[in-house]
Amino acid sequence: MNQQSAMPASKIIAVLSGFPIVSTLISLLLLDRGAFSWTGLDFFTAFWLLITFWYMAQIAILDRILKSSGWSWSDIG
Repeated sequence: MNQQSAMPASKIIAVLSGFPIVSTLISLLLLDRGAFSWTGLDFFTAFWLLITFWYMAQIAILDRILKSSGWSWSDIG
């Protein structure tokens, strides 16, 4: 059996609190449909681009946290 180090609690807390906080802030931003008028895109397109970017950013952040702790995706299921 492969012995692995424990994930630091600070990283777990950062993910478990940080991701929902940022998601909530994005939700609040999306309440103002005019906030995306500078993009020149309609709201629907800007909405899905923002959501897609945030989803990909979460995966990248988790990937870095896992690698910095010596873990892999298969270690978390």
